[in-house]
Amino acid sequence: MFNPDFLRRNPQAVQAFVNALMAGNRDLAGDGYGKPENLAILSAATKLEGAALTRDRYYFDPNLDPTVVDLDGIQRAFVEMGAVRSPAKLDGVVDTRFVKGARGS
Repeated sequence: MFNPDFLRRNPQAVQAFVNALMAGNRDLAGDGYGKPENLAILSAATKLEGAALTRDRYYFDPNLDPTVVDLDGIQRAFVEMGAVRSPAKLDGVVDTRFVKGARGS
């Protein structure tokens, strides 16, 4: 997620960030997450160790495909919890051009 003004003024920075995010995501995909060198980086960044790092993992598509994320379902859960009172319209909310650029497509 990017501030629209920042996105408009800094598309090269946004593309560089998405490229790095995809590279890191791919490094952690599958068995990569459990590699000692990756766990060391995560531990240094989060100040967590051992089971705290490996017990619960979020899944991100290696290609950062936003279509695998159920935005409507996430929003419904926040509405049900009372954290969101007025659901947002989600049509057109995902801009895939930077992910496509990171993939080279």
